[in-house]
Amino acid sequence: MGILLIPKQDIERGGGRSLSPRSKNKLDCYMQLKKILIRLSIVIFSAVLLSLSPMLPHEFSDAAPTCRTTNGHTICLLTIKRSAKNYWEYRASVKIDDQIFPVQRYNCRDRTKTDKAGHISRFQPNGAGTLICQLLYR
Repeated sequence: MGILLIPKQDIERGGGRSLSPRSKNKLDCYMQLKKILIRLSIVIFSAVLLSLSPMLPHEFSDAAPTCRTTNGHTICLLTIKRSAKNYWEYRASVKIDDQIFPVQRYNCRDRTKTDKAGHISRFQPNGAGTLICQLLYR
């Protein structure tokens, strides 16, 4: 059984000639086979992607926290998100000596941090803000 090769122009516009019923039947079979193969390839690709998903890296917040010890204090970054609008700003939650602080906005350009209430304060020397900016803002 041979494969019927019909130029694309003939399929789209009829090409000025009519197809025989046998050719139309072969063309219909070919188009159905093509649809089945496309669906099958999508299913296989999805299955491969799902089987590999446990190997994909998780977000930074799900990973083990990054911790540093400076001046006798242990500072851990629990969650961190970079601002899309201002690349020098980060929203982060930190833990300093087993005390967890809520999410604050750290501005690496001005060296300030802003809490949820809007209070602005300067970075402490060798504090969480300094650590965030040293690790991420380059």
